[in-house]
Amino acid sequence: MFEFMMLGSLAGCVAAILLPKNKEVTMEYTAEFIKVNCDVRAGTLYPCLKQEVYACLVTTTGERFFGANWMLNNKITVCPRLDFESGTRYDLCEDVCGQGTDYHAERQAIDACFESSCNPVGSTMYLTGHTYCCTTCTQALVLTGVRTVVFVDTGKVEHI
Repeated sequence: MFEFMMLGSLAGCVAAILLPKNKEVTMEYTAEFIKVNCDVRAGTLYPCLKQEVYACLVTTTGERFFGANWMLNNKITVCPRLDFESGTRYDLCEDVCGQGTDYHAERQAIDACFESSCNPVGSTMYLTGHTYCCTTCTQALVLTGVRTVVFVDTGKVEHI
């Protein structure tokens, strides 16, 4: 009925929680639904030129938080990573576009959750525009207690 989960943090603190077991993952969150809700939150940020990635974090209580891999520099017209393999040369994102890893979609959705004083433990991340999470985002998902990532475009589900 319940699953025991230990969480660690960068600060070395450990928390123990009880989570409902077998929380059902739904595919009701379409790429368009996630994108529209991310665009509402964007404000003065601009979409990545190489690959637009959007995320929706759904907590165990059903609250939804959105994020995208926005950039700060709208003067860029060609992605500096265009000729590089996906997942490489993130230094160019930060140096040229003003988009560090804290501007990745997953991190933005997690930040929005925390900004609303909500708890992401046990939540599900729905991701569109990409087929994997980078190492930094995966670490953030694990440290905040996100349990599942659903890649909307492929239907792939990863339990972390």
